[in-house]
Amino acid sequence: MKRILLPLLFLSFLFSQDMWINEIHYDNFGTDEGEFIEIVASASMSIASAAVTLYNGNNGSAYNDVSLSEFTQGSTQDGYTFYYYSFPSNGIQNGPPDAISLENGSVVIQFISYEGTMTAFDGAANGMSSIDIGVSEPGEIGESLQLQGIGTSYDSFSWVGPIPATMGSINTNQILGNSGTIYGCIDPTAVNYNPAATDDDGSCLYATEMSIYDIQYTTVQGDYCYESASVGQYAITTGIVTAVVPGNPTFYIQDFTSDTYAGIYIFDNSFTPVVGDEVTVSGTVNEYYS
Repeated sequence: MKRILLPLLFLSFLFSQDMWINEIHYDNFGTDEGEFIEIVASASMSIASAAVTLYNGNNGSAYNDVSLSEFTQGSTQDGYTFYYYSFPSNGIQNGPPDAISLENGSVVIQFISYEGTMTAFDGAANGMSSIDIGVSEPGEIGESLQLQGIGTSYDSFSWVGPIPATMGSINTNQILGNSGTIYGCIDPTAVNYNPAATDDDGSCLYATEMSIYDIQYTTVQGDYCYESASVGQYAITTGIVTAVVPGNPTFYIQDFTSDTYAGIYIFDNSFTPVVGDEVTVSGTVNEYYS
């Protein structure tokens, strides 16, 4: 079964503080591995009273809290220091939705969530409604959700991912300041177009137009499923929605021919189609077994 993951961008919000949640990894395909939360703070700011709290979206309750004094200090760059905390496997719940708050003493700086919104009924954010960051996992082991852009406060950046993690250091295409060069793909027609980039680095990737049959087809036969030859390729394809999974941001598309067996499983929380819709999707072909 193949899953096309679509990159999304979302702007979020922060109270006026020189500290924010900068990167998270809470889920990956298979057994969860390498889960972490990264905080960035002004190097001159005391973190002695700061902490993060994790919340369960099913009942609104806090299930863990960690003082920033327990975080590992990473690099310092442009007057900001990165701190990260690694959790055991399944230490951060996978949603949907679950949430994280960042507080400094009695002040809640942020209350963000993934895979939806929720209201906290205890913990530091008691009574507050979360803000969905707009991107979600699972991704591959070693990937994360992270902020990109230029600025000196949380609301200057956008959440992206899953992309390769940068735990303990500045994110990919992130500049802490008001000016500078960001290298990346500056072609809006590319699948990895980075609107924050100011200088092209030659990394632009373009989707290959393929049929669903071609994406799914494999010439290898055996007792078990074999990977498609298209795994890892950037593809664009069009199909008809044949099933929508209730309560989940997932649906299936198939080729126009009614008697075809070829189908693709789409994971995308940006919109919810209905059966019969004709949709065009682009992204990286991935495959997993369940």
